Amino acid sequence: MADHQPEGEVYVYRGGRAPNNITHAIIDKSVKVIDERAFHMNRYLLSVETHDGIDGIAGSAFRGCYSLTNLDIRSVRILGSYAFADSGLTEVDCDNLEIIEDSVFSCCRSLGRITVPKVKRIGACAFENTILTDVVFPKEVEFVEINAFYGNSSL
Repeated sequence: MADHQPEGEVYVYRGGRAPNNITHAIIDKSVKVIDERAFHMNRYLLSVETHDGIDGIAGSAFRGCYSLTNLDIRSVRILGSYAFADSGLTEVDCDNLEIIEDSVFSCCRSLGRITVPKVKRIGACAFENTILTDVVFPKEVEFVEINAFYGNSSL
């Protein structure tokens, strides 16, 4: 039995927990929120094709997805706790993001750039231990919790 999904096959995510051996996923148009732990610890996941109707990504949805380096989440408004913690993301554009809960990007050791022009709330340890060098936030951020950027010596 193969250890991971053959190259070229695509998994269509419609909710719940995705198989832990997929390499490519497409989020079905019916999905408005990617469920908690949906792709949690999938070390093979290379790409995820999203759509403009995704409003939220629940806690730990992509936590530990080390091979996932890019993801289009421009339509997303809310990121749940640990949504991308310990993932391989390198840069993120979040055009509509308003709420970043606790530890969302914690220990994303390759995350160097993020743009969040509409963010209102940044949770505790949201960007803990990343390599951020470029951060774009609006002047109107309402609340930044303690240690949001803890361990970021490059900022």
